[in-house]
Amino acid sequence: AFVTRQTAGALTVAGQIGVALLLTYFLLGTGDAFRRKCARIAGTSLARRRVTVEVLNEIDAQVQAYMLILVLPNVLIGVLTWLALAAFGLPNAGLWGAFVGGVHILPYVGTVIGAVAVGAAALVSNGSLAEAASAMVIVVAISTAIGMGATSIDTSGTSGATWSRSQCDTVVVAADRWSTDRRSGRAL
Repeated sequence: AFVTRQTAGALTVAGQIGVALLLTYFLLGTGDAFRRKCARIAGTSLARRRVTVEVLNEIDAQVQAYMLILVLPNVLIGVLTWLALAAFGLPNAGLWGAFVGGVHILPYVGTVIGAVAVGAAALVSNGSLAEAASAMVIVVAISTAIGMGATSIDTSGTSGATWSRSQCDTVVVAADRWSTDRRSGRAL
């Protein structure tokens, strides 16, 4: 049941992205011709045509905002993952950052795919299971912190920014505690 829900959610998001891309293509690719055709279909009344153009302008603005909200967190996740993995010493950290940022577009599953792939790369390059687990934790922590922060700011406005700040603080404190325990050799 869980896998079915997640698959349905991923397919819904993929369908919405497809519709947004198709509409964006028509709006950007044909310029005003698409708007004129829609206005002509709306009828001969100037008021109906004006409303049609206003609706198309609103759709255009919402699609742009949606694409921005979709792309910016993924780019941020990719850059932060790159920097963190480079500091961690993983070879090709930029490639892995770009990969994690790209697959993060898939809700939940993208983070898992990215973490497993980075963990496998860390295992192959370092030969240590602890290093692989550390790399996976880095990917999950960054994806979770940015994902929760972007969602809270998007859905909650100003109050969400404060909430995401406290979430980020929690993640940073947990990561600091984890890295301190790891350096001291104590069991987690």
